[in-house]
Amino acid sequence: FGMTGKRPTERRIEAYGLENILRPHFRVLEVGCNCGFLSLEMARRVAHVTGFDADPHYIEIGKEVQAHAGIANCSLHVSKVETFRTDQRYDCIVSCAVHGWVGLSFSQYVQFLLSLMTPSAVLVFESHELDCHPEWEEQKRYLLGSFDILRAGWIDDVDDNVYESELREFVVLRRKTPLPPR
Repeated sequence: FGMTGKRPTERRIEAYGLENILRPHFRVLEVGCNCGFLSLEMARRVAHVTGFDADPHYIEIGKEVQAHAGIANCSLHVSKVETFRTDQRYDCIVSCAVHGWVGLSFSQYVQFLLSLMTPSAVLVFESHELDCHPEWEEQKRYLLGSFDILRAGWIDDVDDNVYESELREFVVLRRKTPLPPR
């Protein structure tokens, strides 16, 4: 889109390896999408993206950019996690440093995500800043109860002109397939 932001979209797409994960038939959900720039970029690669954020001003900006870019397969909504409702199931869910801001415990938040996923869905999950997120290792272990790791790494994706550093860890996970009953 030719716009820079606090967390550059192109850097995130590359770091998460989304070019190798997203498929043309995928339905994607981005929880806490901010202005929706990542959602809009993912929409270029998939069938449909739904993004939501609690801040109506962010969603308004995202919709203006969406209209300018002519992207029709992305729906941006104002919602909190606690009030988001849909019958849709998603092939990929993106949750970038959102879990600490919602009114749910970590286990409730993960159950919320699982309830929205197809059986073999991918979850892109990013920690909060590691220097102020001591519970991350425990939360990551909790995630591994329901998911297998496809990719992991660190991202310090802020614009150096805005912030010095915001090191975060991300994991790209695939939902574990339950064993068939005996």
